[in-house]
Amino acid sequence: MAQKHCVILGQNCNCACIMCGIPGMGENIFLSREDLSELMEDWELTDRDVIELCGGEPTIHPEFLSICRSAVDETPADVWVLSNGIRFADDRFSKALSEIDIAGVVVPLYSHNPEIHDVITGRPGSFTRTVKGLELLQSMGVPIVIKFIPLSLNYLEIPEYVSFLAQRFRSQNILFVGLCLDHPGQAHKNVDRVAVEYSEIAKPLEKAIDIGAEARMNVGLLYFPMCAFHERYWTYFDRGLCRDDTVAHYWEMLFKVSPEETPDLPDLCGDCSVHGQCHWKWAGYVKHYGTEKIHPVAA
Repeated sequence: MAQKHCVILGQNCNCACIMCGIPGMGENIFLSREDLSELMEDWELTDRDVIELCGGEPTIHPEFLSICRSAVDETPADVWVLSNGIRFADDRFSKALSEIDIAGVVVPLYSHNPEIHDVITGRPGSFTRTVKGLELLQSMGVPIVIKFIPLSLNYLEIPEYVSFLAQRFRSQNILFVGLCLDHPGQAHKNVDRVAVEYSEIAKPLEKAIDIGAEARMNVGLLYFPMCAFHERYWTYFDRGLCRDDTVAHYWEMLFKVSPEETPDLPDLCGDCSVHGQCHWKWAGYVKHYGTEKIHPVAA
């Protein structure tokens, strides 16, 4: 069965996002090319598998480009990079990556407002560099998934955010991802500052999806309870309307639950008619907000 394998190249990062799931930056230790080669050999990968190079921030690895090249050359799997995009503002760095046959890059952009994005990342100037990096990658033909996590600081302006993307990155893909409060880290530490109930997120997010659909952008939803949204938006919880086969396959791997597994959901969701399709990080959320506004869907 096809699988997605996350490869952490190192835990350090050049940002300090206020909702990051990593408890701390950790030691400045990087995965070697040899270690990656051994992992890929053990996994016995096929062309239906996905490797996601991530961190921390993977692009600060001193051998990042050569590791990308090794991953592409040594395996038939699709190779994706999850990065904050800052280093891609260097045109030589982006050009070097574009010459490696990776499947695509996932880059979080948390607002169309530079101040809000920079507050969330904890790095002044990160918005300008990330947007420049996205523009360079786009001009070089690298497939991009732009990731957005709705937080108390940015969720009300999601429609305006998607309008911004439709003007600058219309041919790219938007993935809206629910905030995970399950693990120790900055999200858990700053929960009262960053979290917002799904019932509050749903309406502006539905409006944003409509704007993206009208602009013919590929849009996906991940790690939200489906019952928070009107049923006409449920198609966005799978590969949905994605027209790019490589991107659609990556999304499919993100959403994938094996046939042997039952989605991990609260007990009250057991009789929900979309139980087998719904997949969200619920434990930390329920601990903070309870289940009063979670309404299982009747058959």
